This record gives sequence, C-alpha cells and structure tokens, in this order.
Amino acid sequence: MARTRGSKNRTDVSLTSITEATAWQFDADAEPGATLFCKKIPGFHLLKQVRGCAWRYRYTNAAGKRKTATISKRKYPAVKPVEAAAIAFEWYEEGTDPLTEKQAKRRSAEDALRAAERRVLHEYLEGAYSRNVMDVWAPRNKTANLRRFETLLADFLPRDMAGLTKQDINEWQGRLEQRGLAHSSIKRAWAALRALLNQAVVDEVLEANPLQGHRLRPPPYSQQREVIDDPEQKHRRLLTPKEVRGILEGLDKLADEIREQRRSSRRNGKPELPDLDQVPFPTWFIPFCRLALATGWRPGDLYTLRWEHVDLRFSGSLRKVAEKSRDVAARRGKDATLLETPLPDSAKRMLKQWHQQQGKPATGLVFPSPRTGSQLTNTAHHKPWKRTKELGKVPMALQFYALRHHAISAMVAAGIPMLTVARLVGHKDATMIQKHYAHLCPDSAGAAVDVVEATVAKAQGTKKNARHRGRL
Repeated sequence: MARTRGSKNRTDVSLTSITEATAWQFDADAEPGATLFCKKIPGFHLLKQVRGCAWRYRYTNAAGKRKTATISKRKYPAVKPVEAAAIAFEWYEEGTDPLTEKQAKRRSAEDALRAAERRVLHEYLEGAYSRNVMDVWAPRNKTANLRRFETLLADFLPRDMAGLTKQDINEWQGRLEQRGLAHSSIKRAWAALRALLNQAVVDEVLEANPLQGHRLRPPPYSQQREVIDDPEQKHRRLLTPKEVRGILEGLDKLADEIREQRRSSRRNGKPELPDLDQVPFPTWFIPFCRLALATGWRPGDLYTLRWEHVDLRFSGSLRKVAEKSRDVAARRGKDATLLETPLPDSAKRMLKQWHQQQGKPATGLVFPSPRTGSQLTNTAHHKPWKRTKELGKVPMALQFYALRHHAISAMVAAGIPMLTVARLVGHKDATMIQKHYAHLCPDSAGAAVDVVEATVAKAQGTKKNARHRGRL
C-alpha cells in the first residue's frame, strides 16, 4: 500500500478512524454544526455545515491559544477521509501552525504583488521617481522627461521593469528608426530610461538594472553622415554686423513703441499708470536681451539671476550656479557648474541703471514679472523677441539662442582658450565648445599642422647638413 506523507509506519487505511462509510453516514444524518472527531489524529474532525461537510483541524498554537484551521476549500465528499487525514497528520506530527503559515503565505503573496506593482514602469515613474528625483529638476525638464516617456517610451510604461530585456530595446530602437526618428532623440530617450532603471536599483525597487551594459546600435548610415556634417553647425556662428545692428535698432524701436503706447493710455483715462518716459527701460526685455548678448548666458540663467549674484559695485562679474547643470548635478549627485562672467563696461552701466530703476534692491530677481514679482516663465521673451526682430528687420528665423552662439563664437574666433570660454558660459570643460565651435578657428588647426611640418623640415635640414659634412 501507498504510504502517507508524514508517516513511514502508517498506511492510508489505519491513518484515521473516520472511514468513508462513517463520513457518508455523518453527512446524511448530522445537523449543521455537529462534529465527527478522529480517534487517532488529535484535533482532526469533520464539521457538518448547511451544505456538505468541511474537514477541520483543531490545535493549540505556540501562544497557548486554541485555533481551528480548514484543511481544504473543497468539502466532503470531494476530499476523501484519507486525503484530509494525511494533511492533518502531517500538521500534527510537525507541530505546524497552519493558520499562521497561511497568513504568512498571504502576506508574502501580497508583498510580492505590491513589489510587482512598484516595478511597473509607469507606477515608479509617477511615484517614487517623480518624488525622489524629478521634483528637484526645473519644471520644464521634468515636463520634457515625462513627455519623452509618454511618447517615445510608451511601450514600456505598463511593463514590469525587472522583465525588460535587451531584445526589447533592440526592437524598440528598430521601431523608432522605421518612424524616421533621429538617432539623437533615440539616445536621449534611452538615457532617460537607463537613468530611471539605475535609480530604481538605488531605491531598492529593482535588485539590478536588467539592461546594465546594453548599448544602442549605431545609427543608420544616412544619419551617421548627418552627424559628421552637423546641420546645426550653421546656427553656431557669429551674428553679422547687420544682424547685430538690427537687434539693437529693434530694441530702441521697441522702447519707443512701448513708451508711445503708455502715453496714449495715460491720455485716455489711465493717468495713474507710471510714466515710462521717466525711466531708462520701459520693459524688462531690453536689459534682459542686452545682457544675453553681452554674456552668452542661457535664457534660463537670466530668468533666475538674482541681485545677490551681481556685484552691486558694478565693477566685477555675475556669479551664480548654471541652471542647466543644477538639474544634472542633482540627478548625478555631483556639484553644479559655477557661472562666473566678468561684465563689459556697457553691461555694467546698463545693470546699474536697471538696478536704480528697480529701486536698488539688495536681493530678489533681477528680471521679475512686472505683474506678480515672481519669476517669469521661460517663454516670456518669445513675444518681445519676435517684435524686436520685426522692428529691426532681422530675419524672423533667428532664434534668441543665437545671442549665446554669437558670444561663444566671438570668443572662440578671437582665440580665447576654449576652456576659458566653456567656464564663462556654464560648461565644466571644453568638450562641448570644442565639438560645436571648433570650426570657427580652422586657422588654429592649420597652424598646428604647420608646426608639425616645421619639425620635419628642421630634421631633414639637419640630416642634409650631416651628409654634406661627411663628404667633406
């Protein structure tokens, strides 16, 4: 005969005193609530219920409390006496607390379910990753990152991060390439996903990054050619004298236009409005634009510039943390890049006038919102910049960022060391400057080659002289 679990000496027949016949008779005659106890296995019994009979096991747990566990969800006669007895006997022999084990299994299953829910990419992105990482970023960067996940990485949002594979990434890259997406955009999306997975490891949501060590395939040949040619290079240039004159004339005409509008308003029922003929700058945009042209700073750094960052003696420089590097530093746990830019005399005079016009504040934003006093939105310059170009007859395609390109290009073309240029405009090293602006100093490359050629020529001359002396 087959032996039961938990006993090497008992057979199925002798394991319990409850036989098939006694169980059948009990089910037929007993009232609901009645019990039929086994005489061989302590606590093992059959409980009569309104519908059918349930196998139960009564025991005392480690705390000395009496407990009753249901052996199976299936009732008699679906579960035969010998089957139920085998389970009860094993519990009895091993001193098992089945209810505690059941609760532990339930908790373990619930924990596993919660862990799996935490590993769902969109849950982690919108939850812990947003709170712990993205909330310290500039709002525009957080918005851009979320949009990147919602568009380029949408296929992965419902996925368990632990189940992502390198094959998934290869197929994803292929789909984006078929859509004609630029390799640079795919790289940014991949970097965003990789950063999220690495942070999930730090947050103990994942044991390991499942995509660790994976690299994207190189871009298609057509895009490799575009990378070499760098179509954006045409935007990284010096402004022409005509363009600079147009911008300055546009700012002057913008000032005249705003002042005339204010005169009209004061004449027509709004005399309480400030007289803009009495101040140097009728709009914040004029000093904002001139400072951008003088320093090459990003718009975001000008929007966040505070008087605490300005040498109020107007004989020194602007000194603040670069906003773009602040977010990167926060993500990577590194120090942000310090912007320290000496001001030309014209910019010092302009800032001094603007400071006086603002009431000589010691603290606060240099370019606050005229209405709320809080920080302007990062697009606040778009409308006045467009009007400046219209008034100055500047090509409408010229972007405000061209002022930064102009400043960097001017310094590089003048032979200023690239590392110096990089630090003046908010880069920690010269890598980006060298990559994007080195074309502005091709003579330097030519001169370098000439230096090498000169050493070769000198060596050849020395060799000829030695031969000549040998013949003598």
